[in-house]
Amino acid sequence: MPKINFFGAKELPQLLSALAALGHHDEDLVRMAISRLPLLLADMDGKAISSFSAALASSTVWVPLAVQQIADETSLKAHMFTARQATMTLGALSRMRWDHT
Repeated sequence: MPKINFFGAKELPQLLSALAALGHHDEDLVRMAISRLPLLLADMDGKAISSFSAALASSTVWVPLAVQQIADETSLKAHMFTARQATMTLGALSRMRWDHT
């Protein structure tokens, strides 16, 4: 079992965010994280969603389904976001070229 499976809804976004802040963008790690997104997204709060989206937007990986899943969950949990988290998430979705139509 890959070690990434031990990271939960709070820990995985923190890991990706920390690595992105250091300028480390491992494509395989990001793809593994994206594969876990459907399992973790329901348990993510506004901070976790904004961190995950920002890290994904700063990577070179683009997975339209993941972008849509993040956008859908953001819409469901909009009331949980601070203004900063909402701005970060919307900015990340914009950088990932999310089409909301």
